[in-house]
This record gives sequence, C-alpha cells and structure tokens, in this order.
Amino acid sequence: GKQWYQRRVHGSQWVQRAALQRLGEFIVTLMPSIIPDALVDAYSTMAVANESEEEELVYQCAYNFPGVLYASGKSQWTKLKTIYFALWELDFAKVTRTLCCSLHEVARIVEREVACSELLPIFLERVEDAGECAVPLLSHAALLLSLANEEQRACFLDKVQELQEDSRSKWRIRETIASNFFEYARNYKPATIFKKCWGLIMLLCGDDVWSVRKCMGRSLWRFLGYCGREEFAGTMKSDLLCLARDERWTMRQVFCLACAEMWQAEDLLLESFLSPLIELTTDKVLGVRLAALNALKEQARNSGNLYNKL
Repeated sequence: GKQWYQRRVHGSQWVQRAALQRLGEFIVTLMPSIIPDALVDAYSTMAVANESEEEELVYQCAYNFPGVLYASGKSQWTKLKTIYFALWELDFAKVTRTLCCSLHEVARIVEREVACSELLPIFLERVEDAGECAVPLLSHAALLLSLANEEQRACFLDKVQELQEDSRSKWRIRETIASNFFEYARNYKPATIFKKCWGLIMLLCGDDVWSVRKCMGRSLWRFLGYCGREEFAGTMKSDLLCLARDERWTMRQVFCLACAEMWQAEDLLLESFLSPLIELTTDKVLGVRLAALNALKEQARNSGNLYNKL
C-alpha cells in the first residue's frame, strides 16, 4: 500500500490515472485491518470527477464499489457511503447502469436496517426509469424486497404496474418482470398476490411479445402452488382454465406452457388441467397442438402417474 501511494503521488499523470483505475481491485485483495486510510481517501477522489474525460475513472470506482465495501467491512459503510451517494448523483449513463447492476450486492453487505433506510429509496426512485435503470434493478429486485419494509414492498408493486402500463414499447422490461415475478411474489402474502398481482400476471400472459408470454406462462404453476390453500385459489384455477378456451390462440398456447411445467406439481395437473390439455392436442392452430403435445411429453417423462390417466 505504501509503495502504491508513493507512485500515486510522485508518478506522472498517466501513472496516477492507471493506478487509480486499478485501485479498487487492489483494495479488494487486502484484509480490512491493513487497508490504509490513504488508499480509501484516494479511492474517494474518483467519485468526484465531473469531466467527460474522467468518466472511465468514475466507472471503475462504481464498478469496484461492492468489492471495496466487502473488503473494508460493513462497519466502514458510514465512511464509504459518501462516495456511493456521490456516484449516484453523476450524470454518466455507464456509471448509473453499473450502480443499478450492483445495488442488490451493496444491500446484501450492509444488511436489512441500512438497506431499508438508505438503499431502498434509491431503488424505488430509479426503478421508475423505463430506460437504462429498470432492467438491471428489476432483475435483482427480489433480494431488495426481502430487505424492504411493508410500505416499500407495497410501493414496488405500484411501480411494477406503472412500468407495465407505460412500457408497451419496452418489451425487455416486461420480459424481466415476467421472468422474476414469482421471486417478487415470495415476499408477499398470498392474499396480496391475488389482489394486486394476479390481474397483471394475466395481462403478461396475453402480451404481444412471445418471450414475455413464455416467461410468464412457465411460472404460472408456481403461483397456484403458493396460493393453493387459500379461498381464492379456485378463482385462480378458473382463470387458468379460461386460457385453454380463449379465442386467441396465443392464450391457449400459454395454457400449454403452464401445463408443461406442472410435472413439478403433478397433483395440480391431474386434478384440474389434464383434460383440457389433451383437448388442445387437436386444436386448429399448429403452434397450440405442438405446445400441448410438448406439455404431455414433459409430463410423461417426469411423471409415472400420467400413463395411468391417459
């Protein structure tokens, strides 16, 4: 550390820049007890650059921040958070995206109390952005929700609803929501899922983009299993059965996708969904017939009881 600091002070401008760019990686290799204050002070200077030519330094600072915090220890958050919040204020898209990608890791390190009071407000503010921020934040939102309080969790559901409504041209946002929706749902009570999420889930099942429908359809059985003992579970099953009879072939295909995953909840399939699935093997649309046959194949391959029913 001493040799690095001497080179940082006495080296040329290019040596100083190169040293700063690698400073975060260097700090990560050190034990908390031997990290010199001079290194942390030098690292903090990277967060205040505001010229375009300094963007790479700021990016390296943001990229390495979770590692620096982990190496320094949670107890150093009070000192390092000034750097972290300064990075969020900078108007560099590359830096902001990096911070969004690692926010959940910072929250994991500082744990619930600090994450809830200082990091969740950033998450809830930035997730509204349908641009660069939404996808990386939504991809790891489940971990952040596990650290959130009830009010913050309720706020997140409202923002997901708004994103779904306002991002018709941003299909990757809807795909990310669909891919991770059940992981979000595990942080809520079944009644909340039914009241505030089930309608949105059905909307995503009818999305114009195939990958969104596929992601949502393949996780439907998880919601039924999670809410299976609740009084409204019958309504959820009825809604899913309606997909099998829907006039839109895309919805019938989604029903088949859902059934294809139900080998993991065999009783659910055999009890309620096997007969309509078999009927769809003669559907007028080739894509639906293939999806139904594939679902039966998955069931036969993973379930010993299906042959007895067929």
